[in-house]
Amino acid sequence: KAIEQGRVIFGNIRKVFVYLVADDFSELFLFLSAIARGLPLPLLPAQILWINLVEDGSPVIALTTAQEIKGVMDEKPRNPKEPILNKPLKLWMTAIFFITGLAAFLSFFFFWKLTGDLSKTRTIVFVLMCVDSLVFAFSVRSFKRTIFRKDILSNHYLVGAVIVAFVFLLGAIYLPFLQKILATQSLALSEWLIILGISSKEILLIEFFKKRIFVSRTRQIINNALN
Repeated sequence: KAIEQGRVIFGNIRKVFVYLVADDFSELFLFLSAIARGLPLPLLPAQILWINLVEDGSPVIALTTAQEIKGVMDEKPRNPKEPILNKPLKLWMTAIFFITGLAAFLSFFFFWKLTGDLSKTRTIVFVLMCVDSLVFAFSVRSFKRTIFRKDILSNHYLVGAVIVAFVFLLGAIYLPFLQKILATQSLALSEWLIILGISSKEILLIEFFKKRIFVSRTRQIINNALN
């Protein structure tokens, strides 16, 4: 039982690390791409702080309570010298970095060109990155199991944290005093549908690369052991 819990705790540390770093790097990709194209800032400082403190904060705490024990004792002992970020995790994080960062940049670029409304475009990108973070919290629950499973909502702390964070997100774009602080605008239903459509495509790609990277590696290890 002690070994099992030790593996779960180490896995949770990895999840939190991947969750935070992947989110930050997607923001970095967005800003570097905008600067390279000579575009305005895609997000304002207050909006970035809101994403990092409010939308990322509570899910991170909830991820530390995860008890993903299925199959954890079937794994061979981990090399004590193995870093927190091993090669498969680095590959997956790189994929996430490009998927979410590119989606955010393209959304900013096309919405701004189509509407000419910088404030509305920033609001859409702000909401997109918040929604991405909240959905990604469920994906990072397990590196070897897909998000499309029956028990994905079994961590009630995480579900509650995501709901609370989403309520704060709604407040950020619909409450007048927060609109002034964050320079956001109210969004129509059609704009929400576009955001959810983009986010759903992102999570499909993220899960695809998760399966290719981690499942393929697991099969390789099993084959090497059998040979």
